[in-house]
Amino acid sequence: MNDVKKAIIVGASSGIGMETAKLLLSDGWHLGVAARREEPLQELKAMAPERIEVMTIDVTKPDAGDRLLSLINRLGGIDLYFHASGIGKQNRTLEADIELQTMETNAVGFTRMIGTAYRYFAEKGEGHIAAITSIAGTKGLGPAPAYSATKALQATYLQALEQQTRQRGLYISFTDIRPGFVDTALLNGDFPYPMLMQPETVARDIVSSIYRKRHVRIIDGRYRVLTFFWRLIPRWLWRRLTLLFVMAGWLLPSLMHAQTSRAELLAHLDLAAGNYSNYPNPTGHVTPAPDGYEPFYVSHYGRHGARYMTDDKAYKYTIGKMDTAQARDWLTDYGKEVLGRLKLAADNAHHRDGDLTQLGGRQHRAIAHRLVRNYPELLMQPIHVKANSSTVRRCMLSMANFCQELMTLNRKQGSDDILVKFLMNENETSVPIQTDCYPFYHWKDVSNHYRNMLKEANITYKTKIEKEDDDEDD
Repeated sequence: MNDVKKAIIVGASSGIGMETAKLLLSDGWHLGVAARREEPLQELKAMAPERIEVMTIDVTKPDAGDRLLSLINRLGGIDLYFHASGIGKQNRTLEADIELQTMETNAVGFTRMIGTAYRYFAEKGEGHIAAITSIAGTKGLGPAPAYSATKALQATYLQALEQQTRQRGLYISFTDIRPGFVDTALLNGDFPYPMLMQPETVARDIVSSIYRKRHVRIIDGRYRVLTFFWRLIPRWLWRRLTLLFVMAGWLLPSLMHAQTSRAELLAHLDLAAGNYSNYPNPTGHVTPAPDGYEPFYVSHYGRHGARYMTDDKAYKYTIGKMDTAQARDWLTDYGKEVLGRLKLAADNAHHRDGDLTQLGGRQHRAIAHRLVRNYPELLMQPIHVKANSSTVRRCMLSMANFCQELMTLNRKQGSDDILVKFLMNENETSVPIQTDCYPFYHWKDVSNHYRNMLKEANITYKTKIEKEDDDEDD
C-alpha cells in the first residue's frame, strides 16, 4: 500500500506558496507545483527532482483547469489541492485595469481552479482543498477595493462548497487560510502596513492547519483579535475610518511596531544560540540614594541562568529529520556539517536535562559583579547574605554561582556569612553554601554535597541519572 501523500500547489513560484511547498517536501510529500513563471518552479524541483512535477498554469486562462487535471494525472492522483495564487494592489484612484485584473485572478481564476479540484475529489470520493484567502475579506478596505471584495468572495465560496459537500455526502475537507499582512511582493505601494509577518512563519502555520484539517485559520493571534473587533464595528462607523486608524485603534502600538523574530536575530546573531545565548546586560543608571541616606540593604530577585533543554526531544526530533534527509542525500555539505555539530551538542547535553550551562553560571556571577559595581559602599564592611532557592538543580547552581562570586569579591573583608535557603514542598531548610567546587556549573561536582544536606533536612531528591540507574538495577 502506498502511503506517500501527494499535493498540488498552484502559486508555488514565490512567497507563501513556495515556503509551504518546501515544508511539505521536507515531510516527504510528492508535489506538483504550478505558477505562471517556470524558472522559480524549476529551482524548487532541483531540491528533489524525483518528487516534484512542474507545470506552468495561468489561472486566468480558460485551459487552466485542464492543465491542472493533466498535472494530477502526472502525479498519479493527489490528496491535497492548495491554492496560493492571487494578486493584490492598492487602487486608491480605482483604475479600471487593476480592478478587472484582480477580479479575473482572484475571483474567476480562483473559482475555475477550486471548482476543478472539487470535481476531481468528488469523483475520487475524498480529498482536501486548502486556499489562501485573507483577513482583507472581513471588511471592505478602501485602499484595495477589488482585493478585499475578491477575498470575501473566496471565503464565502469555500464555505458554500463545504456545505454542499455535507449535503452530497462527500468526504472533502476544506481549510480557509486567512493571513494578515505578509511581507511578500503582493504588498507594494507606499502604505505603511503594520505587523508584517514573514512567509516562512505563515507557511509553518499553514502546514500545521492542513494536518489538523482546520476549517478556518486566521494567522496570527494578533490578527484574530483584530478581525474580532473589526466585525463589531458598525457600517456607519467603518466607512469613516482609515485602515491605519482601524489597525491602531484596536491593538497596542507595541504590537504594531514590534520587531519580528527574524529582524531581531539578524540584528543580534548571538540570540540564535537560544538557551545558550547570554542575557543582555542592563545599561541604565542606578537611582542614587536620597541625600543624607546610604544604601544598607539590597534585595535581588532573579531567575535561573541559561540552561540545557529540559529533555532530549528537541534534539532527537531535529536530528531525526536531518538523518532522514541525509539518508535521502538531500543535505548539502554545510547541512552535513550542521548535523555533525548538532549531534555533538546533543551528546554534551545528554543527562543534563534542564541543568545550568557554563554560560548560566557566568550570567549569575556577572549579576554579582554588577551589584558590587553599583553599590560599592556595601562591600566596605563584612556582608551578610541570605538567599532562597528551590531544589531544582539549575536554580541551586544559579544561586551558588551568585553567592560564591559575592564571597570571592568581598573575601578580603572576611565575609563568609552566606546562607542559602532551599524551598521544597513549602518546607524550608537553611544550609551553608559549599565553596570548594567553584565555578558551580557542573552538577556532578556539587550533587553529593547538596544531596547530603537535603537528606539531613528529610528531603528526598534524586537526579535523573540516579533514577535511571535504579531502574537498571531493578
